[in-house]
Amino acid sequence: MALFITLAFALILPTLHAQGGSKKKAGSVYFNALQAIAERNFLKGVQQYYRFILTENLPLSMAIRTQDLTAAMAFFKKELADPAKADKAHLAIVLVDRILDRYDRAEKRLDFLREKYPKSVLLAFIKGELLLSRGERNLAIRVFGSLSRLPKPRSFPALAEYIMQRRGQGPKPDTITRRNFLMSIAYRHWDEMDFDGAKRVFRSIMEEFPDHPDAPRALIDLLIQMDKAEEAVQIVDGWAGTASEPLIAPLPLARIRYSQGRFDEVVTLLTPLREADSQDMYLKLLMAESLYQTNNLASAASLFDELSAADTRNQGFLQRYVACCDVLGRGQDALPRLEAYVAENANDSMMRFELAMHLVRAERLEEARLNFLALKEYGNPYRKEALEQITFIDRITYERLMNSPNASGTESVREQPVTGTGDAAGQSAQPTQEPVAGTVKSAGSEAGEVELEQIRRMKELFK
Repeated sequence: MALFITLAFALILPTLHAQGGSKKKAGSVYFNALQAIAERNFLKGVQQYYRFILTENLPLSMAIRTQDLTAAMAFFKKELADPAKADKAHLAIVLVDRILDRYDRAEKRLDFLREKYPKSVLLAFIKGELLLSRGERNLAIRVFGSLSRLPKPRSFPALAEYIMQRRGQGPKPDTITRRNFLMSIAYRHWDEMDFDGAKRVFRSIMEEFPDHPDAPRALIDLLIQMDKAEEAVQIVDGWAGTASEPLIAPLPLARIRYSQGRFDEVVTLLTPLREADSQDMYLKLLMAESLYQTNNLASAASLFDELSAADTRNQGFLQRYVACCDVLGRGQDALPRLEAYVAENANDSMMRFELAMHLVRAERLEEARLNFLALKEYGNPYRKEALEQITFIDRITYERLMNSPNASGTESVREQPVTGTGDAAGQSAQPTQEPVAGTVKSAGSEAGEVELEQIRRMKELFK
């Protein structure tokens, strides 16, 4: 059986001549594996796939690998039921688990096979490579060192050395190669949304290369994406690298300082970036909010005005702009933007209420009343406030009408006594109902009639 396993993996050995291979060649290894699996030659397909993972640089997500190998895994699991085929099936499943980075499952099954075949150089190589991939470098070196002492080691010791060198862990470690290899592993975890796995690898790189900024920079970006700003801050503040090279660029640092509430620093960091690109919407928003938080309301209002104009349906931009204008005593400036927003978003009760209140402050009471009327239906969260404002507007309107010249003139005519001593005097002193109406109409024209009707209605309302 040991000889069978060794021969079965002859396809791995040509990788010794594949150093520096092209992407085209790498792709051919991958597609050869897929073709073998499609032809149901599952063992050959898994062998080729393992070779591809060991020696090529083309990234494959975990989702793709899982999809590629699902049929092969199902086939070999069925093969386990046949004692004559079980060992080969176990070996294939070990490789599938290794390709899918399921190291614990792969190692457990591999140790079972190594107990049965302790002199298998192939199984020893797989063990060493698995340990190396999991980050257990010293154990991997020990296992690889035993390859040459096993029967018929063939080219496996040379292959092990190539794998070590490729990952920057050979007899003469290449730190750049090693670091780049580990960074590629971390980014692969990140691409596959395995954030915890990416964090783990980035931190191991930081421990191994404490003066190099690539890993902490990447980890800071990852932590910010994960909404773990405090952890990112610890990395920034604890950076022990060279002072001549900043750990992160101004924008990510500004994002971190923003999360800490250090808005003055954010403004300082963003000012040169905004000068270089004044149209970048993200920079504009971050600057606008930082200016708002530092009470630089005039500058913040200008930016929120631009943001609101660019995204007319964004309620947050408009709210900030309105708040700035109100504090600055420029509430009238916000009215056109509020009116346009409510016209486009008629069901936004909060912003309609805001518009109505601004119309009240602008003495545009009839327009305000119409907006409050739209909010008074049952179920509207602003119903109570809207009804209170309608009552307030009606009372103010009533009081103003009662104190208007038309109102006082009307009352004085109606209360004037009917008296007279002569024809001329009688003609001027004996008004009838018709002359009164004519007098009012001539004094106030049609607007006077409307006001009289409003007075009558409001008298009924406030009896």
